[in-house]
Amino acid sequence: MTKDNPLISVIMPTYNRSTIAGNAAISVLQQSYNNIELIIVDDGSSDGTKDIIKALNDTRIKYIRHETNKGGSAARNTGIKSSKGDYLSFIDDDNIWMPEILELQYKTFSNSSPDIGIVYVWQEVRSLENNELLWKTQPTLKGNLKGQFLYGQGIGGMNFLTRRECLNKIGLFDENLKACQDWDLLKRLSEHYSFDFIPKELVVYYIHPERISTNLESLILGRTRMVEKYLDEFKLHPEVLTTHYKRIGKMHCINGTWKHGFEWFRKAIEVNMLSIFKIIAWLAIDYPRLKLFSRDKYFKKYIID
Repeated sequence: MTKDNPLISVIMPTYNRSTIAGNAAISVLQQSYNNIELIIVDDGSSDGTKDIIKALNDTRIKYIRHETNKGGSAARNTGIKSSKGDYLSFIDDDNIWMPEILELQYKTFSNSSPDIGIVYVWQEVRSLENNELLWKTQPTLKGNLKGQFLYGQGIGGMNFLTRRECLNKIGLFDENLKACQDWDLLKRLSEHYSFDFIPKELVVYYIHPERISTNLESLILGRTRMVEKYLDEFKLHPEVLTTHYKRIGKMHCINGTWKHGFEWFRKAIEVNMLSIFKIIAWLAIDYPRLKLFSRDKYFKKYIID
């Protein structure tokens, strides 16, 4: 490792996605920036993932296996603790990187002020079924973003490079979060560091039935945890708190757990009486449209005892 060519550690958690995890790993190994290590944390897979990774036969890969499934945050933390790089990056096993992503991110760091703690990129969202381009994520958040992440994570996934010292300061991923791990980490980073971005689609994120965004249990528990974790801060911004209460209520309605949904709507109305009109409009217009036209069949329901 040299000052001008530091080691970048790329962390990739994976769980029972042997059909696509290999492609994600290959896209890391084919980077134009070559001083990398790829730490793949197999979070208790039972589908032959280990054999797929071993077949890549690359000395830059470090394969670690959890004997039981611990979740994405725990897997990423295992990877971070096993890494050696001065810079850290994260790729999900359903992503593909363009070959120049790490080179461009590191160059941006090299030409930036010392207060920059994160460099992210734009992404394409495609269907895994036929590779159809569905939309692009092109945020332009930059500089001091403290307070920007009250509503949500805002920059489109885990597609960023950060310095190890930043995580040393703010801590690792919250292992109590089943979802919203990236939002939580970015929020904590934004309290101490500035952000920069590369205005280019350098990541392809694939939409498929098993992604976290269709797992209602993870989504409901993740956002509930975020509200509990930052409740005192959210209370200082009633419009933010109302938004989160309504979102959890909506997810419960989509899940079919109506009693819980209306309890969250009640909390939103207690904070802001006027929110009742938006809730009624959502129930009357958006909810039926969602049930009729969304890919509701993909939703993994949250079974509440």
